[in-house]
Amino acid sequence: MSPSPAAPSSASVGATPATVAKGMFHKVDGPASGSVALEHLADGSFAVVFEDFSTPSKAHINVIAVAAKDVLRDQDVDPKAIVDLGPLTGTSGMQ
Repeated sequence: MSPSPAAPSSASVGATPATVAKGMFHKVDGPASGSVALEHLADGSFAVVFEDFSTPSKAHINVIAVAAKDVLRDQDVDPKAIVDLGPLTGTSGMQ
């Protein structure tokens, strides 16, 4: 995913989610396509939202968040600075 700062929201966190960051998937460990957004919800929690997402079906695919502007290869990621968000709920569509 290539994160890009979201445009500042004119509304404070209210009834609708506010986009904190968004980006697109691209091939690093394997093919993946679609977009992803980090949403700040009205209750103060956060959600990771995938749209038009697709990746080949494999067992044990986890979503990993990294603090990097762009990741093109495994060496671009500090393994001590990742957040494992858990397994995918599916290999395509909105999640």
